[in-house]
Amino acid sequence: MLIVVNRLFVKKEMRKEFEAFIGSRMQFIADSSVLEYSLEKPVKSILGDTDHYLLRSVWRDLNHLQEWLGTPGFHEAHIKLRNRQEFYFQENELLYYETMEQGKGTP
Repeated sequence: MLIVVNRLFVKKEMRKEFEAFIGSRMQFIADSSVLEYSLEKPVKSILGDTDHYLLRSVWRDLNHLQEWLGTPGFHEAHIKLRNRQEFYFQENELLYYETMEQGKGTP
């Protein structure tokens, strides 16, 4: 499996607006061949604060991701995002991972 992680460095004062905007775009990926996707938001904890969001998607393989990148849904989901740079305080990072092991923890 291929995991794609987009680290999004959103300004604190823009977080609510960003969450609403991204939430309005998530249906596009839901309609794709993605196996799993999620948006994780920053939290404060005793271990330290997080300053970025993670937009994570899991694909069967690179071919399935590449198919998605060529669809009208992908382009529609990203067209309005290109003009929304006011959300960010730093350039976003796009990371790719291949699953080596998979397990399930105890609840």
